[in-house]
Amino acid sequence: IGGGGFAAGGSVEITGGRVTAISGVGGGACIGAGRNGTYGDVVISGGTVVTDTDDVRTHAIGTGWNIAEIGAVTITGGSVAANPDCVSPAVSNANGVAVYPVTVSNLTAGAVVSFDGLPPYYATTGIYADAGGCVYLWLPEGDWEGVTPRLLAASPRSSSGTSHAFAANGYRYTVTMSEAGAVAEQGDPLPLESLKIDDFAVGDGHIALRFTAKPATWLYGFSDLIKIRASATLPISKSDSSLLDLSRAELYLEGADAATIVVPLAPDARNRFFRVEVP
Repeated sequence: IGGGGFAAGGSVEITGGRVTAISGVGGGACIGAGRNGTYGDVVISGGTVVTDTDDVRTHAIGTGWNIAEIGAVTITGGSVAANPDCVSPAVSNANGVAVYPVTVSNLTAGAVVSFDGLPPYYATTGIYADAGGCVYLWLPEGDWEGVTPRLLAASPRSSSGTSHAFAANGYRYTVTMSEAGAVAEQGDPLPLESLKIDDFAVGDGHIALRFTAKPATWLYGFSDLIKIRASATLPISKSDSSLLDLSRAELYLEGADAATIVVPLAPDARNRFFRVEVP
């Protein structure tokens, strides 16, 4: 994605979606400049972005082969899977502060991921865990606000080893930052303070339930604790045979503390009674 070989290009901005960028044999970056080419800025502020190279000549993001020129590489959101050794120039946030990759693991493969406690500027729209249950954030070593002046790579960093805490899909995480990247350690689950059903609608081939939860991330980690029963008659049986299969349900973010769960159903869903059981 970006400019061609020996050519000048514009810029790339990714704000959401699922993007997989593959570099070929021509020496161009997965996202950025082509071989011997020039390019503008690469800005990523959301979505799930995957690059596929560990070749420092053919960068994941930024310059192409043979010292191609490119503007800044800025990441202020999203999950970006890229080897930091294969990103050139070095990544910064919108305030010009250096940021480094943080792997958040132990998530459900393919699940939408919701966060609490990240830097206020960091956008989390469209973040999904990969097949290994991981997402890849780019965060500063120091102050979450990102107001610390950026230091040269050769200079000692007074903020090295800074620890941060945040929540993802209902679990606490802590991470100790480093320039080489870091892995966030999963801690205890967050206690559920409140859970409320705001709306329940039956459509053609599905039902949709809108919830609010405190903390919001609980809903993304523990929605499997919600049970929905269906029956053609009343009363609704409490046996396992009345439980709906939620394995194909979709979860959609609606602001900081709300989400809608859409459950596929058979065509005769409108002729059934439903009961929702929450913890």
